[in-house]
Amino acid sequence: ALHFMQNLIYGYEFTPAVVTSFDEVGCYQYLLNHDAFFVRGWPGFELNVKEFNQLNHASVQINFTQVPYFKNKDTRPVYGGWNLMISENSSHKSEAIQFIRFLLKEENQKMLFTHGGYLPALKLIYEDQTLLKTYPHLKRLFQILMQGQHRPMRADYTRISDIMAFYIHKFLKKEMTIEQALQEAEKEINAF
Repeated sequence: ALHFMQNLIYGYEFTPAVVTSFDEVGCYQYLLNHDAFFVRGWPGFELNVKEFNQLNHASVQINFTQVPYFKNKDTRPVYGGWNLMISENSSHKSEAIQFIRFLLKEENQKMLFTHGGYLPALKLIYEDQTLLKTYPHLKRLFQILMQGQHRPMRADYTRISDIMAFYIHKFLKKEMTIEQALQEAEKEINAF
């Protein structure tokens, strides 16, 4: 998979090499400014597109689909990062429960989606006919979510993800071989 990613940049030249200097927002900006074909992003990117169109008197249009995958293979979107949780050590559990209940109210879920780009937690939002008229892709987003799986349940997931991203980035920039990148990542992950 990593060789394929690197080949997209330097072999097939499908992806411009400048992507190795981008963060997530940089990818979005490149897509908008260069009429790019594909970017992996969060559903909230739609808000960036609307803002770009207003500021530049443009008419960029995007659509959503699942992450590309190889023929005869499964695709699985991954959940994670937007969960509402309460620490077992919290001294404000009842307040936290009230806040979560507030966020889960139908009108607040609609507002979080339309103004913040957050995927709704309530199924009925995906079926709301008024919203579907303005956001027809909401139906597709729900279908994609129904195919998803949770990311690994590890307390140190973010640390491991950051380590992997660092060394994969080094490999993609050709600063390390794949063997070096994977060995260094493994060594750092196992150091704790």
